Amino acid sequence: MDPHHFTQERIKILTLSIKKFI
Repeated sequence: MDPHHFTQERIKILTLSIKKFI
């Protein structure tokens, strides 16, 4: 399992959540 890839996925999800919230 790649930690860096996992981090990118988390950032992507966070970005989508923020856009949805705004």
